[in-house]
Amino acid sequence: MNYLLYMDDFTRACKDGDIATATRLLPSVDPSSPDNWGIHMASFYGHLDVVRLLLEDPRVDPSSSSNYALRWASANGHLVVVQLLLTDSRVDSSALGNAAMNWAKQSGHTEIADLLTEHMYRLDGPEYTKNIL
Repeated sequence: MNYLLYMDDFTRACKDGDIATATRLLPSVDPSSPDNWGIHMASFYGHLDVVRLLLEDPRVDPSSSSNYALRWASANGHLVVVQLLLTDSRVDSSALGNAAMNWAKQSGHTEIADLLTEHMYRLDGPEYTKNIL
C-alpha cells in the first residue's frame, strides 16, 4: 500500500516539517494513527522540531514498526534526529539485528553508525543488559 496516497493533513505536515500545522492539529488527531506515521515521516525527512513535538506526546510510540523512525533517520543521515530518538527509552538501537546501524553504514553515515554502536554497548544499553536478570 502506498501510504503517501492516503496521508492525512497531520501526517503530511509531519512529512513536510510544517511545525505550525502539526502543532495546531495535534490536539484534534490521534498522532499514532495510522501506525505512528507522523513520527516516521518526520524522522525520514529529518524534521527535528516535529520529531521533538511528537516525542512529547504520550500517544506516539517512536519504537513502532521495529524502530522504523530510527532506521530511516539513520539511513538518511539525520544525526540530530537519531540523537533525539535515542533519548527515548522505548527506542531500541539494536532492533532487527542492528538494522539502524547497518542502514547507516550502507548509506555512508559512519558518524551515525558509530553513535548507534556506542549506544548499544553503553552500560545501560540493550546489548550490555540483555542477559541481566
